Amino acid sequence: MAVVYRVFLEKLGGTVSSEFIGNVGDLFYDPSVRSLKISDGSTAGGLSITAAGSGLAALLEDTSPQLGGTLDANSNTIDMGTNNITDTKVGEWDTAYGWGNHASAGYLTSASDFAWSEVTANQAVVAGNAYIVDTSSAITLTFPASGTLGELIKVIDGTGNANSNNISLDPNGGKIQGVATNFLMDYNEAGMTFVYYNTTRGWIVEEN
Repeated sequence: MAVVYRVFLEKLGGTVSSEFIGNVGDLFYDPSVRSLKISDGSTAGGLSITAAGSGLAALLEDTSPQLGGTLDANSNTIDMGTNNITDTKVGEWDTAYGWGNHASAGYLTSASDFAWSEVTANQAVVAGNAYIVDTSSAITLTFPASGTLGELIKVIDGTGNANSNNISLDPNGGKIQGVATNFLMDYNEAGMTFVYYNTTRGWIVEEN
């Protein structure tokens, strides 16, 4: 039969908690570690309370705590240090989770602005970049021969002279608008965005 102890509260005057021994079963509070202890009748400072008589001196020492039931934050915010978890955020996460795997579903997983540069001479262009062309003279831009579906290249007539000084887009062995010959931008202040589709169509005009 298990022994049952009845707790009595008593201030022990000048007794140092780390030296207190007491009688077997005495419960006492150790303010130095903010923990309730139990005496085994011989150990100075007592034992932290667990079934086996050993355990944590403070809750913060438990690096892998486990819940015995549902955690109810009662609509309060959980402070993670840098970021907070709120009921609204969790609801949004659940909604997004219901959409399935974003990567396999083909949803946008990242986005970035074009990297802009000025063109004053013939050069090769790179997917993901945008080019403002100085049409003081005719310019040839050499496109990548192939690309990945959805890659973009933007070209703009910066000085408004493309009608007389054409911007020639060289498909470089690939295709632009389904054609393997140079594509001409030949009207002033033209601006076009090209998106890569496939080997049959190559780079096609998304907008102009």
